[in-house]
Amino acid sequence: MMLPGHLLVASAGVLVIKAPYLTGWDAIDATMLLQWSLVLVGSVLPDIDHPKSFIGRRFPVISWPLRLILGHRGQRFSLLPRGLTHSLLAIVALLVLNQSVGNPWLNWLIVGYALHLVGDFLTPSGIPLFWPLGRDIRAPLVANTNSMGEWVLSIGAFAGAVVYAF
Repeated sequence: MMLPGHLLVASAGVLVIKAPYLTGWDAIDATMLLQWSLVLVGSVLPDIDHPKSFIGRRFPVISWPLRLILGHRGQRFSLLPRGLTHSLLAIVALLVLNQSVGNPWLNWLIVGYALHLVGDFLTPSGIPLFWPLGRDIRAPLVANTNSMGEWVLSIGAFAGAVVYAF
């Protein structure tokens, strides 16, 4: 999934999570905007291991070594089995880190991270959810990256979340 798709899916997730607290567009306050921003940042973090990704281009000093060691989900060669950043293990590691740090704002980054995996789950490549065990899994309904299908799924998810929330 490309950056706009990830941002739309992440935004849909925020609306669904916040729906019980929303009484209208005026209920979107500074706290919610900060939470939403953190979810959006979190939604690009799993691609830090891909130097051509949005975040990888901004942090190549981190991205290139991670690509060589961890490998991106579709990459053929890496020192470890590829795809760690797109697995449940990565989310568990973030949750453990947050437990030791105890920062409630980090939860929103983790939500965004998980929503990125949801977006990639909707692609033909799928995700190595149970890394390093097993193979990649994907949704029964998928869309190719950067295709009309991706736009339909992404915009559809966001529109559905808006209808649900308001």
